[in-house]
Amino acid sequence: MKIQTNYKTLNTNCAQSFTGQKIDAKDSKKVLTAVADKTLASDCFNALKNVDYESFVRKFEAKYIAKSKANFEYLATNNLRSLLKFTIADFKYKRFVSKKENQENCAKLYGYKKAKFKKPFIHFAEFLRMHPINIACYFTGKKVLNKKCIIDGKKISQRDISKIIAEETNPEIRKKAYDSKYKLCDNLKDDIIDIVKKRNAYAQAFNYSSYFDLILKRRYNTDLKAFNKNLESTYLLFKPELEKVHEENEEKLKKVFQTETLEYYHYNLNNSCKEYKVLDNAIEKIGVLPLAKKIFSKMGFDIDKLINEGKLIIHNDKKEKRSFHMSIMPGKISGICVSLKNDFFNLAVLCHELGHAMYNLGTSQTLPINMRTSPSQVMNEGIAMMMEDVTLNKDIWDGMVPTDILEKIKKNRRKGQLIRIARNFILTEFEQEMYANPNQDLAKLWQEKYKKFTGWNYKPSNEWSTADLLISAPAYTHNYIKAQMIAFQLHKHLKTKLGNLTENKETAKYLSENIFSKGASLNETELLKKITRKENLEKDFLKDINFSEV
Repeated sequence: MKIQTNYKTLNTNCAQSFTGQKIDAKDSKKVLTAVADKTLASDCFNALKNVDYESFVRKFEAKYIAKSKANFEYLATNNLRSLLKFTIADFKYKRFVSKKENQENCAKLYGYKKAKFKKPFIHFAEFLRMHPINIACYFTGKKVLNKKCIIDGKKISQRDISKIIAEETNPEIRKKAYDSKYKLCDNLKDDIIDIVKKRNAYAQAFNYSSYFDLILKRRYNTDLKAFNKNLESTYLLFKPELEKVHEENEEKLKKVFQTETLEYYHYNLNNSCKEYKVLDNAIEKIGVLPLAKKIFSKMGFDIDKLINEGKLIIHNDKKEKRSFHMSIMPGKISGICVSLKNDFFNLAVLCHELGHAMYNLGTSQTLPINMRTSPSQVMNEGIAMMMEDVTLNKDIWDGMVPTDILEKIKKNRRKGQLIRIARNFILTEFEQEMYANPNQDLAKLWQEKYKKFTGWNYKPSNEWSTADLLISAPAYTHNYIKAQMIAFQLHKHLKTKLGNLTENKETAKYLSENIFSKGASLNETELLKKITRKENLEKDFLKDINFSEV
């Protein structure tokens, strides 16, 4: 950086006054005393402060990126070496931002009036408190993701068990699949309960009733009472439609299995399996990543360019264990972990995570760093879910998949989204009550929640123990409930404004200018109202629930 004045040139290494004296760029007092001209002295002083700030930003970003990349690697690979690497990088970053000489610049970067960063020894004390929990999460997470079910002496992956449950119509095979899954869950539950108790002990040291309560307060700035009131009111709006959908689903299942009484192993059959296999065959010929790139390109996003510039990192999870997005540097670098197996399920997941990445990379660099994010997790998930929805647009499958098959999938998808919302109600309420009392009969609690939100004749089980989010993202699933409505509302609004999103390259520009670039400068309600002119997402979603197209 060079700043030219009529007396001198100021650069990042030194300030040279007209007297010929060299002055260190950090020593602003010498600049003020050495430069006789007061106006020039002021210019020098401000320029040197800018030089110092820009140097700080470069160092800050280097440490932030090192910490985030290490965390991304740990979450993607789930090994001890990457956990150690992340722990060291994270501590270095926290030590840097907590140094006294960096406080003013940190506050400026984050948009704070004054510094809010803890001292290094406080970070170390926090690390010691969380260390037993992190280690327990590491080993239990590996166990949950890697443990296999056993049917007739043969080991079967959890993914293949889920596939049997979704597709198989032979009740005997389904019962074996369910029973093997339940047996696996019984072996996992104690490890997760141990984590819950450790987390609760951590939270209670800070006077929270439970870890769930701590997360609500620290991350979402709400308490249990307000949270439950909002959750219950949302559920009551959905209840009539949920009951109707579940009644229709039960009638279909009774016909398929030719029975008047449904058992636990009859549920979760996917009525569109045959149609999805047609999509899978089409994806096999193209490849899931090339097809996702094509979808985003049709909206105006250049995925290849982002990858080549190092702004987008894609980790291929070949074992199909988990998927997630991480903001490695807000507004600059994103990382996604996904399976690139060629089927529609993984296409939808890939587009979901790419939606998160586009949101992060589209935020304005002029915002303070803590504002370079979405206004809420709900809004971020809403964008990601909308990107899932566009995967069924007709133009994407033109010449590959018959229109009538796409229409049948779309017709069932909206009602499937209601069932998805019901499951998020189940997991949210179950998780909260589990943290409130981890010693209760959790198998029975799981059965009660399924009965309340779906009416299903589920037997008591510890099926909840395979829900990875209970370990990796506590108190998070409630975000998906409202996010589903936001996805629907945004997609509907954007179609009226832009037409079919995957047939208009201006889609990316519109999303970037009107949503992504705003970051968290507007709250969720303000942003949605500004874009859609709608406030009551729940009623609008329910009103159009039977539409076959968004």
